[in-house]
Amino acid sequence: MPPTLLLENLPLEVLHHVLSNLSANELIPIRSVSVRLRDLATSNPHWRRCLLNDLVPSFAALYEISEIPPGLWSFTVAHDGWFKAYCRLKRVIRNPWLLREEDMIGAPWLVYFKQHMVDPSRPGEHEPHAVIRFDVNPEKKAKLIAGIPLTSRNWWLEGGTMRVSAYPPNIPGRVCGTLCRKLEHSTVAMVSDSPEFMNELVELNNEIVEEAVRACILDREEADQRIAALEQARLPDDLSSRNDRLRRILKITDELENEDEDELYELNERDELEDGDEILRRLPSDEDGCESDGHGDEWRQMLMNSQPEGIVANHSEL
Repeated sequence: MPPTLLLENLPLEVLHHVLSNLSANELIPIRSVSVRLRDLATSNPHWRRCLLNDLVPSFAALYEISEIPPGLWSFTVAHDGWFKAYCRLKRVIRNPWLLREEDMIGAPWLVYFKQHMVDPSRPGEHEPHAVIRFDVNPEKKAKLIAGIPLTSRNWWLEGGTMRVSAYPPNIPGRVCGTLCRKLEHSTVAMVSDSPEFMNELVELNNEIVEEAVRACILDREEADQRIAALEQARLPDDLSSRNDRLRRILKITDELENEDEDELYELNERDELEDGDEILRRLPSDEDGCESDGHGDEWRQMLMNSQPEGIVANHSEL
């Protein structure tokens, strides 16, 4: 009887070629076969492909990650760096995003009134009725940036939801197909960008760099250069840039195919434990006590004239 040829006994080049054709969900169980296959199936080239070629292009909210040149990431400094990055990103996708007040503050929020939307689940097909921002202030009031004037109401976090006085709880979630942050109740949906994905990868990148310094793999000067180069490559974080980026993300969603979306939320428990348009200009409402740039009334009137019948200027369903 001829000897049995085991998969792990194949030449290294052949094994890598085989693994290069497997998806993330197929690579994960192979890591449990043997020590050798675990090392091969965890190697950086395969998980860099899974992250940058498969996962990131599937969801528009990960757009900022795709804009970073791959060579600026320091995940290759660790033998399993890209695997850790993939697992970290999937964990963030799966976990709730509304954990603290800081998650609400400073970002642009596009406001949609559901009764005036053809498909409330697809905000990218509609122009937002208003743009607001939650600021750090004693009153905790939403601040109008542009659009239909809204009655300013107090907001607060309670039991994992965002509450607005006199209205039902706003349940946190994500926009299907984009992973953008979403808050909604029966009549209103609010959508914002998702900086937590990029922030999580940058944090992991810096952790790996610092570990490499402690292990004498990198010197302090090179480590600082790597961290600074990555930070410099990030997209602008000001309100206007984020607003512009959010509107672009919502329009990208119709061009993406997400047939395997459900698979994205399935994280193998073993590996979980191991871890591996022109932008809307700033046009605050005078009614909210904000400074005006002199063009707000004109712009607001033009926007309201273009809204479906039934939306009125004093709409207060925030």
